[in-house]
Amino acid sequence: MRRRIPHVLLSSIAAILLAGGPCAEAAFTLLGQFNSGLGTPVSCGFDQGTDGVWVYGDADATLSRFSRAGVVLGTVARPGEAANDVDVTFTTKAMTLGVTALPADTMLFVNGESGVAEIYAVDKVTGSVLATLPTAFGASHVVGGAFHPDRNTIFLVQDRQPSGTTNDNLVAEIDPVTGSVLNSFAITAALSTFTVNYGDLEVAANGNLFVVSSDETTIVELSPTGVLVQESVLPAGVTSLSGLGLDHERGEAWVTGTGGTVWRLGGFPATPSLGRPQLSASKGPQGAAVLDWPPVSGATAYDAVRGDLAALRQTAGDFTGSTTACLANDVASPPVQDPTVLAIGELRWYLVRATAGVVIGSYDTESSAQRGSRDVEIAASASACP
Repeated sequence: MRRRIPHVLLSSIAAILLAGGPCAEAAFTLLGQFNSGLGTPVSCGFDQGTDGVWVYGDADATLSRFSRAGVVLGTVARPGEAANDVDVTFTTKAMTLGVTALPADTMLFVNGESGVAEIYAVDKVTGSVLATLPTAFGASHVVGGAFHPDRNTIFLVQDRQPSGTTNDNLVAEIDPVTGSVLNSFAITAALSTFTVNYGDLEVAANGNLFVVSSDETTIVELSPTGVLVQESVLPAGVTSLSGLGLDHERGEAWVTGTGGTVWRLGGFPATPSLGRPQLSASKGPQGAAVLDWPPVSGATAYDAVRGDLAALRQTAGDFTGSTTACLANDVASPPVQDPTVLAIGELRWYLVRATAGVVIGSYDTESSAQRGSRDVEIAASASACP
């Protein structure tokens, strides 16, 4: 019996249309919200390990943890001085802060209230300080920061208050062992109209930096070297952002406003699944459909299934009744052909998953918008691949 790999080798869905083109990436969407009850939240972070949303209020003595539904789950003591120029963030892989080795999903608390910024590693259960790193960056007013897992560095952002064109709205890349500044750039050099007041910075799943500000109605995306990627408008009603925490697995963000609201937004980069097959479909000879995808590292074979798109829509996304054929069962490599010619007006969906011996991938996505489990529903169909 083959077992499923969690969170890896996910497939894409494609529909054969008479005319079609590439799908556009969705804009940021409002998915939910709750009131933190903290007065003026000045920072927000998301803990992928526990699915917890952490919020810190202006000069509070504690950091508060919330469930995704907004239920308070507990608090831990704030390290360092009372502040409103701060950030709470989480490591996305194991790292070393100063001389202390830290596991993935460790809480980092950036206190940039006075002088240079200090970074604390905090036990998110007891609140005890695990490590402290004084950095060489900041003239007070450091309001956000995040660990970059690909560069093994920490990025910090300073607000608009320190005067001088080389001091305000400044982003610095920090050595997590020594605290020294490796690189720096001003956000206003890339986008002159974007300034940081209350605000935050996070490293996205694609390696770019996302920055929010209470002054702005947009979120700016920058490369790690300060090149502008894009500036995106926030959903209506989402305003005065002071904190940002990214949920890399779901491609979502939790943001805080200075008025006390915590919003959940969709449309952010998601963590690429290991070897996720990017399925494409085209017309072949005599009207047949040809399915193709790039090879998946470590995969030894693939399964591909076909379904009726109209039936999928009529059942609001139930794959059991709409799955009509197993087109490939443990095929060694793409492409795969569906020889059944489309009828006029007919639409189909296709899915592919990778296998590696007794281990299989998944037809599921990691999107919170997915209804039910594709794996379970397709397996229940008489047309599923064995």
